[in-house]
Amino acid sequence: FSVSTGQTSSSSSPPDPLKFEATSVLGFPAGLIAEQLTKIETELFVRLVPYHCLGSLWSQRDKKGREGVCWSVRATIQQFNKLANAVSASCLWPTKLRSQQRARLLEKWISVAEECRARKNFSSLYAIVSALQSNPIHRLRRTWQETDRCVVVWW
Repeated sequence: FSVSTGQTSSSSSPPDPLKFEATSVLGFPAGLIAEQLTKIETELFVRLVPYHCLGSLWSQRDKKGREGVCWSVRATIQQFNKLANAVSASCLWPTKLRSQQRARLLEKWISVAEECRARKNFSSLYAIVSALQSNPIHRLRRTWQETDRCVVVWW
């Protein structure tokens, strides 16, 4: 999806799920991840067209011939959903992970959320929080018990 044009790009193919390595996020500092997310969000926010947020225009977004309407809002929503899905996938996708490994992933995402909050990147913060509060992740009782209590206190 191109932020500047609002058009979907067919040149980039989706990642291969068979090569997905959920724990790779653990190798990056939370601050670096938050910084990159903030750069993405800043670009989207700068390009947001205020009148695209109007209800009268937004309500027409699904009508035939109006698919390009509100592209700036759609791009923001798409980024939110991508991040929430990435957080969920990293915590849930690899079914062979042990509770301790999943707990480290939860702690990492909580740290990234804290960094996003410090950077006033509330869109990424809320996307991460939404994913971590989703039913599939919330139900990982053993995993939550394995998390560092100091990290979860903020939570």
